[in-house]
Amino acid sequence: SARVSSGPWLSLSSDHATSKLGNLMASSSYPFLTAPLKIGDITLKNRLVLAPLTRARAGPSRLASDLIGLYYEQRASAGLIISEATAISPQGYGWPNVPALYTEEQMEAWKQVVDRVHAKGGVIFMDTRA
Repeated sequence: SARVSSGPWLSLSSDHATSKLGNLMASSSYPFLTAPLKIGDITLKNRLVLAPLTRARAGPSRLASDLIGLYYEQRASAGLIISEATAISPQGYGWPNVPALYTEEQMEAWKQVVDRVHAKGGVIFMDTRA
């Protein structure tokens, strides 16, 4: 199976993604990164943030798919997840197959993604594109 390494925290293979964040969190070598952080009314469990990354996995429907939900659910141990850029209007697309959030169906699809992240104790913000 093909294997790609993406730094000390994430190891990807062709059939699954395995987070090594747990190893980092168990280590006392990074007390600043693993300490909680309060931002306004939100308390993050650690200071690790998943920056927005364009995944282009929504397909022509622009719905947040089960694969998108799995991607963010697997990374819910980060203190904060910032989603990929999500179009909030039909004119807001920068590239093909990105998810959107301007119809009821798209909103329901994103709710399932957010519920999966929250079920794992994660915090997720959406990066929007107008």
